[in-house]
Amino acid sequence: MICEEFAEYGVPPALPDINQLSYGVWEFRASWLRAAFYDTDGKGGYEAKTTRYSLTKNPDWDELPVFDANIRLASCWGKASKQANESDVKFTRQVRQEDLQHDKSNQ
Repeated sequence: MICEEFAEYGVPPALPDINQLSYGVWEFRASWLRAAFYDTDGKGGYEAKTTRYSLTKNPDWDELPVFDANIRLASCWGKASKQANESDVKFTRQVRQEDLQHDKSNQ
């Protein structure tokens, strides 16, 4: 439901449904499930979208960046602790890098 509404309207149903994990890496949050994503122009271009504040602690819709048209899910995991494991975030960045390289090579 979160991904569907985000795809349709460009924003999540509620700000707590989305969270910035690191520079340009975001997550959809649904109960105990997390789905990490990033945005791209679909041609291998990438500009990290960030926010100054935690949307969970400071729910301000103006802090939500405008994402590119293509959102790519990079990995999913179950929430096991208060913060995402750095290895999961690192894996997401690796997937992003490989995916963007693939897009560039197909231009």
